[in-house]
Amino acid sequence: MSRVEESALARLISPSFGMERGAPLPLGATLRPGGLNFSIVSTSATWVSLLLYAPGDEHPALEIPLDPKINRTGDVWHVLVTGVDPSVEYSYRMDRAANAQPELHRFDRSVVLLDPYARAITGGSTWGDPPFTSQRRCLVVDDGFDWGDDQPLNIPLSDSVIFELHVRGFTRDPSSGAVLPGTFAGLVEKIPYLKDLGVSAVELMPIWEFEEADTNRVNPLTGERLINYWGYQPIAFFAPNASYAADSKNGGAVREFKQMVRSFHDAGIEVILDVVYNHTAEGDERGPTHSFRGIDNAVYYIVDRETGEYRNYSGCGNTLNCNHPIVRTMIVDSLHYWVTEMHVDGFRFDLASILGRGTDGVVLANPPLLEALAHDPVLAHTKLIAEAWDAAGLYQVGTFPAWGRWAEWNGRYRDDVRRFVRGEPGRTYPLATRLLGSPDLYQTSNREPYHSINFVTCHDGFTLADLVAYERKVNVANGESNADGANENHSWNCGVEGHSDDPKVLKLRRQQSRNILTLLLLSQGVPMLLAGDELGRSQGGNNNAYCQDNATSWIDWTLLEKHADLHRFVRGLIHFRRELPLLRRRRFASDRRGGGFSVAWHGAKLGQPDWSPEARSLAMHLYGPVGLSDAHLYMIANASWDDATFELPSVEGLSWRRIVDTSLESPDDFSEPIAAAVLDDPTAYLSRGARLRSSFSPRPGGAWRNRADARRRRNEVTETQPASVPRTMLAPVSGWLVSLDDVPDPVFSGRMVGDGVAIDPTDSTIVAPCAGTVAFIHPACHAITIRTDDGIEVLIHIGLDTVQLKGEGFAARVAVGDAVSTGTPLIEFDADLVATRARSLLTEVVIATMDRVATLEVRGGDVVAGRDAIFDFVLLGGSAAHTEPSEGPEHVSEPIIVANPTGLHARPAAVPLRARPRRSSRTFAFAATRARPTPRASSQSWRPRSSPVPPCAS
Repeated sequence: MSRVEESALARLISPSFGMERGAPLPLGATLRPGGLNFSIVSTSATWVSLLLYAPGDEHPALEIPLDPKINRTGDVWHVLVTGVDPSVEYSYRMDRAANAQPELHRFDRSVVLLDPYARAITGGSTWGDPPFTSQRRCLVVDDGFDWGDDQPLNIPLSDSVIFELHVRGFTRDPSSGAVLPGTFAGLVEKIPYLKDLGVSAVELMPIWEFEEADTNRVNPLTGERLINYWGYQPIAFFAPNASYAADSKNGGAVREFKQMVRSFHDAGIEVILDVVYNHTAEGDERGPTHSFRGIDNAVYYIVDRETGEYRNYSGCGNTLNCNHPIVRTMIVDSLHYWVTEMHVDGFRFDLASILGRGTDGVVLANPPLLEALAHDPVLAHTKLIAEAWDAAGLYQVGTFPAWGRWAEWNGRYRDDVRRFVRGEPGRTYPLATRLLGSPDLYQTSNREPYHSINFVTCHDGFTLADLVAYERKVNVANGESNADGANENHSWNCGVEGHSDDPKVLKLRRQQSRNILTLLLLSQGVPMLLAGDELGRSQGGNNNAYCQDNATSWIDWTLLEKHADLHRFVRGLIHFRRELPLLRRRRFASDRRGGGFSVAWHGAKLGQPDWSPEARSLAMHLYGPVGLSDAHLYMIANASWDDATFELPSVEGLSWRRIVDTSLESPDDFSEPIAAAVLDDPTAYLSRGARLRSSFSPRPGGAWRNRADARRRRNEVTETQPASVPRTMLAPVSGWLVSLDDVPDPVFSGRMVGDGVAIDPTDSTIVAPCAGTVAFIHPACHAITIRTDDGIEVLIHIGLDTVQLKGEGFAARVAVGDAVSTGTPLIEFDADLVATRARSLLTEVVIATMDRVATLEVRGGDVVAGRDAIFDFVLLGGSAAHTEPSEGPEHVSEPIIVANPTGLHARPAAVPLRARPRRSSRTFAFAATRARPTPRASSQSWRPRSSPVPPCAS
């Protein structure tokens, strides 16, 4: 032993130094009376060695090989070291004797490994320093912290407004004025701003240890080194990122994180973590080894058992083997730690669909991990939010295994609102459903409106300012030749791409921003805002700024003054939402917990909603009581360029007052309810084309009814339901759009006449004969079978990721949307193409029509989304002076729940289709009602329709 090693050892141990067998649990490094207990799991290692370092030293002062006969219990290796300084740093080395599959068991005795359960890690305290794996060490952390009387806030999810932010980017810019910018402590300095804004929770992008500087790529425009800024490359699941702490040495990040959480709780704001359990920073076989690969590669990752090849469902080179019992236990232990020791309030799970894959990568019907988290008693009041898709095409929005517990990032909400705002035709149908909390997605899975996390922008994609200024991404600075990021953003640039000084364009963009924010904050469900959207922050059209640690991603706080009008608008809407329970419905159904809730749908004329593909207008009347016994909201959306006068319902004692008008500039765009102007004409409202307005009214005099009366009234009003709820199956096939009305669920039977042919189905299918082709629409529209007159059959599964082909050499046509009325097919399956590329072609066609591309333009064999007008949205509100609730309008027509398929991704540009003449650019694919069954006579009528009937919500 050298003198240096002797000196390090002397600083590390005391005369009472010794080693004992130790305990297998808990895993990790634990302070025990008289010593430290070290414990780690490896099922495949035959040799394990513990390395101890004096603080700051490069080389270990002591290496302790563990005896498998003494220091091993099952597959857990453990040892108790006494007489050692608690400031010791540690790591491991492992190996496997007679390793017959080195490509599967990737042990390397020379590689130093981190403890997966380490609470803190050294070597990454300075942001942006190039990583040196050999300098990464684990620390022993004392969990002692004075939390005072801090307790979980347990704010109901239905009352939440979530604010997504990046810890570093929120205060890193000098304009933030933060004393400790880019840190947990710097974030605390901005709590007064967040409290004033009115948000209930911050959702922090990944704060675990990650290697931000593990890339050698540069910005081709500036030569600037690029950084893994977002942090979706974890190397440890228990350790907060040291470079996010002002006090980053010796586990200071743990203390600083706890202080931050306590400060947020003192301000009444919850802390939600964006957690990444789907992959690690180790990448594929070419990536670095931090821990998991060298400890038990075949356990921690989904790999081919024969070749050792990594299954890449994450898009990052590897996929964590989440449903392996050892990995599942680690994830649960990690979540328990962040809840019990760090007092975190909730989690948003990145690429959460991976958590539902089995050890072989197959999607599980009842994933053990997801079920365990749903029923975990420690997490019972913790918010669980899934990003319900993965990078391999699995899309589970609305179908994520939930057990009535999991909430979801509602990607369909994002797309439907964006497409409505930019003026696509026929978007009132899905918008109505999104405004109600997406019952088509969540009511059928035993969930409620608050399980829909509504968002239009997030870290991944355009900011709000860019959504109304760019139609094409500008990602060249990312160094990937502008190939990264989404190509279809459902955005509209308001006439000019990118920067503009035109006052008319800028005014229109401000209005469009308010349009989006108004819809977001007035929808049932939980709104989530992207930090900086309330300030008009732009990323210059970059919709994938994951590597931009600069002004592109940082919050520019000078915008608070520059765009004070937008900030005021957002703040006003958030506070209004918090004051009006009518906008925070807790149940789809009326009961004592959810209170009364009524909705009526209208068009320009009362009681005449238009759900046709031509429709660009929507009016919705919401009325209570939910907390307020006589609250009323009236919303009008006019997506056309033309002015239109909308009739307003007349309710005794109601005073309509305008609160929001997004066509007006500040301060007239938003008025506090108590100061809102009463409409001059209480019977009608002029909606000007290409604008969006919103209005509400408080109780007369601005005084709300007392809480006791509100509770009493809440239990007395039931939901308004239409007298008859239609049940409809829609299937566009070869010029026909066939619907079946009033059919009880689950039995589908009856007779349909088409082309002079009558068929009585007997196998629970709906049969439509069309131009030599027979289409079978299976129950709940899970599948459609197209059969040609010569017996060739194609089965398209809706909601799955497969298409099955039976037979060869067929030519079948499918007409979609308004083209049905003219018999002009929008999509044609060519016999030659299908014969050679049937599987991929049909998959792409179904995806394009069913999921993301509702407006099709066929140009030269490519499908592109159409562009059209912006829209005008009007919201009126009022309150009655009487004590009894309003009966509401005489005619109530509620929207049908649209059971759109899930599990599919759109790649429209890659779909080879044949162009056909058409008179408009809208489509409608398949839909099915899921409303309550209603009694009907035994006879049933069939008839072709030129447009879908309205959806219906309970």
